[in-house]
Amino acid sequence: MSSLIVYYDEIGTKSGNRPYFEKKLVSNIRDCCPSLKGASIRRLYGRIFIETSEELDMEETSEHLARVAGIASFSLAQAIETSEEALDAAVDAIELPEGVSTFKVDTRRSEKRFPLTSVEVNQRLGARLQARSGWKVNLSAPDFTFHVDISQQGTFVYSGKQKGLGGLPVGSNGKLVSLISGGLDSPVAAYKMFRRGCKVIFVHFHNYSADARQVREKVVELVEQLAKYQSTSKLHLVPFAMLQQALVTVVPPEARMVAYRRLMFRIAETILEKEGARGFITGDSVGQVASQTLENLNVIYDATTYPIFSPLIGDDKNTITNMSKQIGTYEISIKPYNDCCTFLVAKHPETKMRLKDALRYEDRFDKEKYCSEALEETEVLEIG
Repeated sequence: MSSLIVYYDEIGTKSGNRPYFEKKLVSNIRDCCPSLKGASIRRLYGRIFIETSEELDMEETSEHLARVAGIASFSLAQAIETSEEALDAAVDAIELPEGVSTFKVDTRRSEKRFPLTSVEVNQRLGARLQARSGWKVNLSAPDFTFHVDISQQGTFVYSGKQKGLGGLPVGSNGKLVSLISGGLDSPVAAYKMFRRGCKVIFVHFHNYSADARQVREKVVELVEQLAKYQSTSKLHLVPFAMLQQALVTVVPPEARMVAYRRLMFRIAETILEKEGARGFITGDSVGQVASQTLENLNVIYDATTYPIFSPLIGDDKNTITNMSKQIGTYEISIKPYNDCCTFLVAKHPETKMRLKDALRYEDRFDKEKYCSEALEETEVLEIG
């Protein structure tokens, strides 16, 4: 039998809406952690207590829990009686780890009827543990910390706290559509919106090049990695070759990237409405490439009436790269491939596109026809 104590932080600020976020977090824990599907999961005030009938593989369980947005920290824990004698027994039962010379006892006491204060519990248990181990007390940077949580719902003791993602549970703030490429930026942008409680639907635009299979496999692999943060993910693969060919014949090279991205939003808007999503996610960062100047972004974003969220808008490439390594998408993103807009990049692209010019170029071909055909041929995958 194994027991876990899970803490959240931001959910605790939700006042009357807290039960909604707690229930969503419990549901996500079950969905994202196969070993906990049959566990008893109880919502307690400010914490979640998990009990299983069998011993857990903690390496595997920790890997899964560490990817569940909304969790601030988690630990293997033991539920004990709320009494001084039970606390003494818990300290006496600690298996002393090797290589430790300093320690502290850290007590949370929300049950004010307990006769000892937090400081008094720390002193009592600390003296007892020191007598057993010979360790010295270090309150700032100890080698070992023994945690005590005395609440109205019960008393829990644990050590070895592991950090979670924090933020809000995926799905608690609705759906968004991520325009995902095979690069570094868009996967990181999607991850950041997971942590804000958003369920993410992915849309990728591709052409039928010689690298088609390679591109498809790369994007699917990226979405598989990102699905670990939301259990399952839906990926829409939109063919763009015919529309690109029409675009190239009527739009000058320096304006093609902006025109392409506007059409991408037009197509994705239909998918967004079908999925019941509330807005888009992009990996845009101001000034990173020519299509991401303020002027060009304004023209591109004008193509849709839905909100566009760009969580990387003020980040530099180093920051984005480091985060991609943290979330496991970096090695996938750097695999070489030719995406569907490679040949659209002009030698001297326009950096200050005017909306009236973009609209004039679009009027030169039947964009509605090509967008409709692309949607009809879109392939949808369930990944996770």
